[in-house]
Amino acid sequence: MKSIFKKIAILLIGLMIGGVMEAQIVNMESLRKPTDTTGFAGGIVLNGTYLDNDNVIYTLGFEPNVQYKTKKDLFLVVGDYKITKSDKQSYQDAAFLHFRHNYKFSDRLRWEAFTQIQDNKIIKLKYRFLAGTGPRFKLVGEKSFRLYLGVIPMYEHEQIDDSRETINKSMRLSQYLSFTVRLGSHTEWYSTSYYQPVIGKAKDFRFFNEQKMKIHIVGNLAFNFSGIYTWDSRPPEGAPGRTFHLKTGLQYDF
Repeated sequence: MKSIFKKIAILLIGLMIGGVMEAQIVNMESLRKPTDTTGFAGGIVLNGTYLDNDNVIYTLGFEPNVQYKTKKDLFLVVGDYKITKSDKQSYQDAAFLHFRHNYKFSDRLRWEAFTQIQDNKIIKLKYRFLAGTGPRFKLVGEKSFRLYLGVIPMYEHEQIDDSRETINKSMRLSQYLSFTVRLGSHTEWYSTSYYQPVIGKAKDFRFFNEQKMKIHIVGNLAFNFSGIYTWDSRPPEGAPGRTFHLKTGLQYDF
């Protein structure tokens, strides 16, 4: 029985180690604070795992976010740092910083602009810079169910960590569909899908889907459980194109 539990633990750790690559696409939707009040709001997400199986493996993630809202404007800043290591080898470090501005034209239409910088060793990404702007549509805005659609052209500049230090420049169309369902007074379900093809090259695309359950524990403290799937049709040489992982963590909102 003990060996079965160990195998299950190894599988889950493996999913999470492989899954830290989801930073290729950053899911901003579950970090927005749906509030009608103006002023500051934010939160901190902490997640991690530990496995002692002859070789100690651990993963740690730290994700702070802050937003400021007025009657027409919303400013959102999100950071993320993840590390996955063993006692014998460094597996992965990844980080990004994201800034987004959202301007409200009407109850149904907003205009977004964002910029982002990131790096991710495990997918051989030395750095990536993104900048884009486009419309965001509120398709459904009920208290118990919200549905949004975004269509944002963006510029991408990245350097690959290979022998040639390859530099890629392209224009992508970042399209996302996101919904939030309130399941009672203590539970929320977030679902977000991104599709990002290179403009004029439909076969060169990235896809991201996250299913996230947020359960409020006490006060502003909540428990998160997420399943994340990503696909890059043309990943850097030597890096995997498909990833899937599960992750859990604690979130504190203010």
